[in-house]
Amino acid sequence: MTEPVEATGVDLVAATKRASSNPRDAERLRDMAVRLIWWQRPSTTLKNPARLIAQAMAVGTWEDANFVTEVYGEDALRHILASEPPGIFTARSWSYWHARLGYRRTPPLPERVLV
Repeated sequence: MTEPVEATGVDLVAATKRASSNPRDAERLRDMAVRLIWWQRPSTTLKNPARLIAQAMAVGTWEDANFVTEVYGEDALRHILASEPPGIFTARSWSYWHARLGYRRTPPLPERVLV
């Protein structure tokens, strides 16, 4: 599912296209897609930047984290924290990103509900 303009006003697909116009950034995005979402094709991953951003925040490197912050901005990352489904973030990454983005408190980590 591609995501048009989010509630934050950040168009993740447009930001991905802008970054992809720079060959070095395009290669970086593709590399991240291959490493962080290995179970699907990079072209599919790049059509859903929210999932790529969440994976970069949850299990990416320091460089990945800085890159997604630069490309998408902190408002987009805040939106990811508020909207990603349970199971993406670890307790450690959940706490880290809330602190990094200036939240005073870290809410409980979303939990999966198995029925």
